Amino acid sequence: MVNKPLPTYLFTDLICIALRSIINAIKSKAKTSAGTKVAAVGTAFATYLVAGDPYLSVALPGRMYSPVYRGMGYSTLNLSRGIEEGGTLMSPLIPWNAGGAFVISALGLGISGANLENLLYIPLAFACWTAPLIGIFYAFVGWFSPKATDEEREQWKTSGAAIAKFNKDGTPVTD
Repeated sequence: MVNKPLPTYLFTDLICIALRSIINAIKSKAKTSAGTKVAAVGTAFATYLVAGDPYLSVALPGRMYSPVYRGMGYSTLNLSRGIEEGGTLMSPLIPWNAGGAFVISALGLGISGANLENLLYIPLAFACWTAPLIGIFYAFVGWFSPKATDEEREQWKTSGAAIAKFNKDGTPVTD
């Protein structure tokens, strides 16, 4: 076991408490699978905007929403697809992260000196901004949003995976 100083544990605990509060607030508003999909896509994109890191924009929403998807009885493949649509695919549209910087430099563009007309490639990046819209549409109409299989549910139980519990009105049960 690695010995970590007490402030590290306190910081980690505070982050976990904050994330649990955030996910409970979001989930109390998004009571359907489609609403949860919108929240997961939005959280992945917001994490990417703030952190500018593709790994964090996938890992953080994945950890936040996987118990929610399990609790709703949906396959976590839906969550994986939503995080991909809101996180990784949006990378070229955000100029201050690695994906955006690569696209800007590969196209020979620059945004220094308030030269923002070089960002006009963004409307032409159809796959980047239409994939989340299509995924959200599919969630609202119920297409390609499978429920968890019995094998998945059994695996969740045997592995001890976190599964969120909800009240009858769809709001999360808080600890």
